[in-house]
Amino acid sequence: MKQPIGNGWVIVRIGSWSFGRDAAAARILVEKEKRNDERRGSRRDHHKQERREACT
Repeated sequence: MKQPIGNGWVIVRIGSWSFGRDAAAARILVEKEKRNDERRGSRRDHHKQERREACT
């Protein structure tokens, strides 16, 4: 999706790139958490709540 070349286009490119990278990192974290949850069992809900609060 190309916009007119200039600051606007550059900002859009940088924004979407960084967002894509963050989304990929978040997906990897979710996958790791899923695997950990399978091992951990019943403690997982409490742990996830702590993790979420730490992130914000």
